[in-house]
Amino acid sequence: MADDQDQDTERVQIRDRFQLLRADLAEVSDQEWADERDDEMRVVREWAAARRRRVA
Repeated sequence: MADDQDQDTERVQIRDRFQLLRADLAEVSDQEWADERDDEMRVVREWAAARRRRVA
């Protein structure tokens, strides 16, 4: 009986750690995506500014 409780407790702890790791990974992925998007937008803005200077 005690072994069953120990195993259940261990499963709950493992599940909780896994959920925390997934949440951390999702947060990092979201930040990386935002950084990449910001970089792409910066390039577009620089290109548009250079084009406006050439036209002017």
